[in-house]
Amino acid sequence: MVSTLKSELILYRVSHKKYISDVSGYGAKVNGGRWNHVGIPIIYTAENISLAILESSILISKKYWKKQYSYLKITIPKATKIQTLMLSDLKKGWRDHPPSDETKNIGFKWFHSKIAILKIPSVVVPDENNYIINPNHKDFKNFKISKPKPLDIELKNEPGI
Repeated sequence: MVSTLKSELILYRVSHKKYISDVSGYGAKVNGGRWNHVGIPIIYTAENISLAILESSILISKKYWKKQYSYLKITIPKATKIQTLMLSDLKKGWRDHPPSDETKNIGFKWFHSKIAILKIPSVVVPDENNYIINPNHKDFKNFKISKPKPLDIELKNEPGI
């Protein structure tokens, strides 16, 4: 489903401080991800900072969080078109690890569409949403990227609950 934002949307990106300002999609391009094949640059974001942290913490040991990770906000202007995938659009196994080619192919098809943003259910919390951004899309130049801020969080347990 494609819709147009009626108000601006703020998304959150969490990354190691060394890479946080790189909004070219290079990391995803080199490594691939659930929603992209290697070679496709996209930016993974979440609808709130806590989900962005949770999504990232699944992959990263607690000892690396303090003073090494940052976040930034990406503000998407109103009237931007987004494509939305609902849980009901996805086949059983879409949350499997490693990610299936099916989810990567969905991302590939979206990347080559005329839509800058794909809204997807979170693998960790499917009732919440992540957003992937095409940094090569013509509308990307209109997105406002904040300065990075250090994360100040306290993780009581080792991630990967």
